[in-house]
Amino acid sequence: MDIVIAQTDILTVKAELIVLKYADAFHGADRAVARAVDFKEHLARGDVRLLQGKNVAAQWVLFMGVGPLHEFRYEQIQQFGALAVRHATASFRANVSHIALTIHGPGYGLDTEQAFLAMLAGIVEEKTRT
Repeated sequence: MDIVIAQTDILTVKAELIVLKYADAFHGADRAVARAVDFKEHLARGDVRLLQGKNVAAQWVLFMGVGPLHEFRYEQIQQFGALAVRHATASFRANVSHIALTIHGPGYGLDTEQAFLAMLAGIVEEKTRT
């Protein structure tokens, strides 16, 4: 498993799949992608929607309902990382070679590095489980 950290526009990332949160509304990068793919649906916590990547460089976009933003803390970000891998694998019935995710937390008071490490822990945990 290779992990690449890039400071770039998520709309231009040439991934097989972009995985984004829906925290009872669209925020930041997930708002930009939702607009690009014309996705306006409300997702409850636990709901997921897989969409074709139109107007983005990625082939597919997966939105995951995570509940209210103020409840999306480090533990939930870790779970999000694990679920992103799990849903990607289930959606495509195989290993996806390039999944793009955004960093969470800095826009609503969390430490960027800790949020990133939490998500990474979830990703690694899920990859070692499968």
